[in-house]
Amino acid sequence: MTRKIVFVILFIITAIAASASVPQPEYMPYCNSPQQIAPMQTIINGNVCTGSSIVWNGKDFAVAWLSYSPYYAYFTRLYADGTPAAPPVALFDADTSTNPAPPVLVWNGSGYAAAYLKYEEATTGQQSVFFCRLDANGSLIGSPVRVSFYGETPLVSANRVSMAFSGNGYCVAWTDARNGGYQIFATLLDASGNVTYHDTLLDSNPIWQSEPSVEWLPGPGVYLIAYTDNRTTVKEEIYAARLSPANVVTSNGRIITSTGNSWSPTLERGPQGSAMTWVDNRNVGNPDIYFALLNNTGSKVTGDILISSSTEYEEYPVCVWTGVEWGVFWFRLIGSSYDIWYQRVSSSGTLIGENVQVTATGMITNPKAAFAGRGFLVTGMDYAAFGSFVQPWGCNYAELPGCPSNLLAYGVSGSTATIAWQPALDNYTDIAYYAVYRNNAEIAKTSNTYYTDTGLGLNTTYNYTVRAVNAAQYMNDPQTCSPSQPQSVYVKTSSSFTLMLDKSSDPDAHLYWNDGGMNSYNIYRGTSPQVMSLIGTTSSQSADDNNVLLDTNTYFYTVDDPGQ
Repeated sequence: MTRKIVFVILFIITAIAASASVPQPEYMPYCNSPQQIAPMQTIINGNVCTGSSIVWNGKDFAVAWLSYSPYYAYFTRLYADGTPAAPPVALFDADTSTNPAPPVLVWNGSGYAAAYLKYEEATTGQQSVFFCRLDANGSLIGSPVRVSFYGETPLVSANRVSMAFSGNGYCVAWTDARNGGYQIFATLLDASGNVTYHDTLLDSNPIWQSEPSVEWLPGPGVYLIAYTDNRTTVKEEIYAARLSPANVVTSNGRIITSTGNSWSPTLERGPQGSAMTWVDNRNVGNPDIYFALLNNTGSKVTGDILISSSTEYEEYPVCVWTGVEWGVFWFRLIGSSYDIWYQRVSSSGTLIGENVQVTATGMITNPKAAFAGRGFLVTGMDYAAFGSFVQPWGCNYAELPGCPSNLLAYGVSGSTATIAWQPALDNYTDIAYYAVYRNNAEIAKTSNTYYTDTGLGLNTTYNYTVRAVNAAQYMNDPQTCSPSQPQSVYVKTSSSFTLMLDKSSDPDAHLYWNDGGMNSYNIYRGTSPQVMSLIGTTSSQSADDNNVLLDTNTYFYTVDDPGQ
């Protein structure tokens, strides 16, 4: 079945309501046998150092990384299969850097924020922490702001930056030696990126502190900052502190007790508190990866859980919450070969299955990962290409995705048209993007469920179809699509053909339109362009939608020719 849309969808009726109910696939956020489901891809080759940071925004991933000679911090969006969704964006550039580190990236619900180190060679001569915001497409919002030594001339260089978003603001933490020994400092910003408190000292011990990791605890409404501490000068230990949005610091003291050294903590927020991974050499020999659960106050509520019993050298752990369990990724060195490994951990801290090798090139380190709805995108440093890579990781029973359906057109003019559709369903693998075709030729890829086509010819009819591609790079088969759901739509451009609404007939919505040259018209209504229902058919050029103004929904309307 196809439709010819002859003019513009019209909206609005009274207030905006929640989006329409759309059928959702079964929630399967983990697999019994996770594996690579699409090829490893290099984001950028050459001059990349220290790995990258990655987040999921609900539709696609974003990665930030640092290159050198000269130093640039880059941002780019990626589809769930690891392919680029947009060209890279440079966050900053500098001639040199004393202690390079990858930018830290967070998603704030409508855009991104990044914190990074930049060497101010021409002005202060120090390496400082900067903060910036980006919109959902990755475009910078305003100018970056220096958040270490805020409003002052930096006396020393900062390093080891971390950041978290609370829903109402940000906490950026780092270490510097302004007081002689290295200590942890933090700056708080509101949701608009304005500094509210700055350069707050989290622990007055002056010996040596490093590697802060920040996470937001929504229960008590505080930031938890874990860090490596060498105050005894005998061994490294992990301490933590809490920082409220009102800039009140509460020390948690030492949170890991080990007979050996403990370092490199990483925090990840979970349903009841946080999970923490770290490196520990309490077992004589090479360091191992450990895991523990922390409650909402930052106190440890499980024992120290050994993630890997390997005798090889292991470091750089990260943990990711999937919605029902934890995924832990880390680096393992075997001889001269180094790769990323993975371990499932239950919500209560029990290991599930065995360690699984994620990469197998022998030249991979500095792992980071983010979880979408059904799988991970893993990133890290590929020393063979000296670049940053990404690799989709998910169910070993990935299959063809379902079909996008209910194609509609709206916003049709003499040169543009927007095509919308109902999302494709996939029980096992994330939808990466939709391929949009005009007259059987692919014209775009998008992770949205709509696409606006421009540059069309006046009074010309176009046929659009859409196909779904999942993170395993499988495309839906049109032969399996339900014949009751439109898989294509015809659009005829017009500079004057319009659909209008008269609300003076309250509580009815009176729709009317100019002559489309048809014998009858189908009228559709919905609470989004993707989900609409037939509400009537008429041979006239007007229709009433009775009592629709009595509720508070926003409604979309379109009219088409039932003969197409």
